[in-house]
Amino acid sequence: MSASLWQDGFFKASDGINLFYRIYQPASPKRVLFILHGFGEHAHRYEKFSQYFPDFQIAIFDMRGMGQSEGERVFVDSFERYEFDALNFFEFIGDRYPVDAPRLFLGHSMGGLNLMLLCVQHQLKGERFIFSAPCFRVAVPSPALVLNQWIHRFNPRFCYHNPVYYKNLSHCEFEILSYKNDPWIMHKMTARLLNEMVLAGKKIMDLSAIHFQKPVHFLLAGEDRLVRTEAAQKIYERITAPSKT
Repeated sequence: MSASLWQDGFFKASDGINLFYRIYQPASPKRVLFILHGFGEHAHRYEKFSQYFPDFQIAIFDMRGMGQSEGERVFVDSFERYEFDALNFFEFIGDRYPVDAPRLFLGHSMGGLNLMLLCVQHQLKGERFIFSAPCFRVAVPSPALVLNQWIHRFNPRFCYHNPVYYKNLSHCEFEILSYKNDPWIMHKMTARLLNEMVLAGKKIMDLSAIHFQKPVHFLLAGEDRLVRTEAAQKIYERITAPSKT
């Protein structure tokens, strides 16, 4: 039943490229949930959310260069592109599928980094903000990051293969195989994108305090090998909000 309520389409980014999106549209939504996916992922991986929240309008798009969206694969000239793509998407959904209901935002991994930037730099308005394993620092050894700073200056499109090792994603064998065999998953990353992620994360890590006017939730893994959990814990401690968990 829930699968039939999903709709697919494209919207225009500010620079004219087409970005793929999916929206779950029940008859009378009680909430609106916007999802920002993680690095190399795509919107279809979040379809099961409609099973858990059948009375929510759920909207998610493939980041540029990922999934079915246009754009150079896993390359971006500036992380700000992701920020403005998200802002364009929120506005597009509000105009195309208007719903008079509270807005919730969920960002996973790189999407969590993007969401935090939207909150602190663009004063994103919402009823609740959820950060799932936010990537404020990547789990890459410091010498490798220093080397990448040099590489991206001379060859920004240099590709690292399998930056997200599928066996590090979950203890669930089904989820591991699903990720490994997913044809839309990107199994590479450019030197420029890695550098932009590091710089974007530094913007957040340099903040001494972050103020939210609505509740904030952090979902962190105990044995995360993809992002630095301790970085997310530090940011969590610097947040003031009506409630946070």
